[in-house]
Amino acid sequence: MVKKLGEFGVSNKMIAFPYSIKEGIKMLEAVIFDFDGVIIDSPPYYLKHMKKYLRELNTDITDENIKHLVGYPFAQKIQYINKTYNLNIIKEEFVEKTSEEMNKEMHEKIQCPSNLENMLNELQKNGIERAIASSNSKNNVMFYLEKFGLVEMFSHIVTLEQVGNPKPAPDAYIEVMKRVGKKPENSVAIEDTIIGVEAAAEAGLKVVAKPNKFTLDHDFSRADLIINDFEELTIKKLEDLTE
Repeated sequence: MVKKLGEFGVSNKMIAFPYSIKEGIKMLEAVIFDFDGVIIDSPPYYLKHMKKYLRELNTDITDENIKHLVGYPFAQKIQYINKTYNLNIIKEEFVEKTSEEMNKEMHEKIQCPSNLENMLNELQKNGIERAIASSNSKNNVMFYLEKFGLVEMFSHIVTLEQVGNPKPAPDAYIEVMKRVGKKPENSVAIEDTIIGVEAAAEAGLKVVAKPNKFTLDHDFSRADLIINDFEELTIKKLEDLTE
């Protein structure tokens, strides 16, 4: 004879399931954020100062000529520009002539993206791990996280110094998933470029593409979802990706 819960002295109210059987079991364990273009709107500043430097070398260059370089490793950008415009730019020289002015402008003007903090708070409330996988340097990443007061919102931060190869190689995502200790298939990455989407997908994560104004025409066919703003990205939508 099958007994009811009450016959064992257990109240029906004591057993609660967070999701109905109809909704299915939610497996979302972690959300991994790219940094440039996702947490900070850096691409406009990178392109502005790159264009200014190249015009000083008498190249007739526009945003349209170089916007496809957004997200690519710095060495590849220089290699492309040298080949395309028959130049011989040296990385150290470029950095020396552009970084001080660019960083000063970025430090003064860049603000925390709208709705990002709300989203991070919702993820935290729901017990979902938050981490960063970036091809930027640790110093740059930490500067802006401290400026925005978001350092404590991320359990792990993986930057260029900690991986062998930058995106589109999956190294950063493989490393961050090791540190987070969650399954890639139960995790979602948020990226703004094709190379970031490729890196996350190759590492086995579900991917949300959040294009910036320079990457709207990127091929995001490997992304599982495309959004324009964090406001569109609910916990439910993230959970649906990992069902």
